[in-house]
Amino acid sequence: MQGCDAHAAAPLPKVSAPAFELAETSEADALHCLIVGAMTPPLERLDDDELAATIRLLGGVMTTYEHADFGLFLAMRRRDRDVAPDPERTAELVGLLDELGVRTPPAGWVELLGAFWTRYYDVAPVRRFVPEATRARLERRTLTLDDLDAWDRDFDALAAGRPFITHVLSLPHRRAPLGAGRASAAVAWIDFDLAFEGDRGLGGRLWLRFVWDDEDRDWFLHRALSAFDVGSDPAPKVRNLIL
Repeated sequence: MQGCDAHAAAPLPKVSAPAFELAETSEADALHCLIVGAMTPPLERLDDDELAATIRLLGGVMTTYEHADFGLFLAMRRRDRDVAPDPERTAELVGLLDELGVRTPPAGWVELLGAFWTRYYDVAPVRRFVPEATRARLERRTLTLDDLDAWDRDFDALAAGRPFITHVLSLPHRRAPLGAGRASAAVAWIDFDLAFEGDRGLGGRLWLRFVWDDEDRDWFLHRALSAFDVGSDPAPKVRNLIL
């Protein structure tokens, strides 16, 4: 898949930073990861908006899981809080809460998710993200409906060579990547490949694809994969990431 410069002549979207608030220290930590890790295109070739978007998305992810911050988790998905969940997923989450001792679960998907988050993450699931292992790539390309399967396979290839979890997103975006009813569209996205140390000492990897919604003028999480370095342990104790 070609980088963003290869399509400079196409009518590609102009991106900006997401609107959620983030502490300056979190943005500084994210910038440090991008400096000592690897960014494509290089940081010096990004414009101010592209750099701000990459920093804030990365900082939001890092802060969410290093501090088990459900408020920030929701802020990064604020436009999709009202998306109706799958009834089977609701029943599954009610069952998990029952196992955790919640006999009277709250009404509403976001409220259920928050109740589960609070009990499952009695400690934050990530001790730290590993700065020097950070990889980020910003791309722009005109995609058609026929391109989407290959586009998703390109993302899966980031985790090639190791078993990984494909996450069913808790608050999926309400529109497809190309927008409603479109056969093609100019799309901008950022892929992150992140290494982290889990709360129970195991190393892990997290792959994320954020896509720019030109109608909302905001970013949304489109795909997520994760993996843990469990070695030969047949029953590793891991605290999975809620995405």
